[in-house]
Amino acid sequence: MIKQLILCLFIPIAFVSLSQEKSKLIREGQELFAKGDYKKALNVFNKEAKTNHSVEVKFWISISYFKLEKYDLAKKGFHEIIRRGVNDEEQELALINLGSCYLNTDKNDSALYYYEQAIENFPKASNAYYYKGIILYEQTKFKEAKENYDQAIAIDSTDWRFYIRRQDVSYALSEFGDALADLLKARELNPSLNISINIAYCYSMLEKYREADLIYKQIYDEKNFRLLNNYGLIRHKLGFSKEGEEMIRKSLKLEPDNSYAYRNLAIIAIDNKDLTNVCIYLKKAQELQFFTKYGAEVDNLILEHCK
Repeated sequence: MIKQLILCLFIPIAFVSLSQEKSKLIREGQELFAKGDYKKALNVFNKEAKTNHSVEVKFWISISYFKLEKYDLAKKGFHEIIRRGVNDEEQELALINLGSCYLNTDKNDSALYYYEQAIENFPKASNAYYYKGIILYEQTKFKEAKENYDQAIAIDSTDWRFYIRRQDVSYALSEFGDALADLLKARELNPSLNISINIAYCYSMLEKYREADLIYKQIYDEKNFRLLNNYGLIRHKLGFSKEGEEMIRKSLKLEPDNSYAYRNLAIIAIDNKDLTNVCIYLKKAQELQFFTKYGAEVDNLILEHCK
């Protein structure tokens, strides 16, 4: 069998394509599925199922239900495949996708159970480690999440998704060097990824301001409040404080409740020894719930500068 994976970062899914000769209906259903016409694909697979009771057809029916968000029907099919107790590729992918049914219905404990079953029975199931890592990350178990992404990459170092998810963990741990390395590797594997702003941000957090500046110049967009906010601080760090502050204020016109913009204005005020405005900006960032999104940095700066 030849395993293929289709993944949307928020709707995980894996499916198989068998190497043996397929019937006309299976090929037609797979083509419709690949085009995103899951309803028609399901109808075709159900026609095939009238005379073909193979596990392959059952899997395609289940995965079509999954894509149609009919998770109860998808789970029923995956359970039937798993109950065979045959350690083949369909079994592996049924366990993973059954876990994803539960993941997409916010039943993370059940999802975790089936991902762990997949890992136990199929130690080379890189996607099981990957999805387990997603759950652990959501539970803020960052060390455990990173260990699972490490394992997924050790098994398959060619899947860009694994690097993107691992950099999320590195970012959360303020390990920006590791985050940058994973972003660059992901882009190497998938040049179409739109992650330049993420790469620039990592450079800035590593105080590599000129590298960040080169990227921001290439992707500059005056309607992107995040870009304006981040790039404004970079311009300040390169000695262009007035220009940087103007960019950040433009970002606030686009998104007035952006607490991080007030944090950046405070950083500029601190660097410029503008003690009057430091506390104004920091308290505004605090008022806009900076802590909830980004942690205790602003609270610590208030303790240091606003006695």
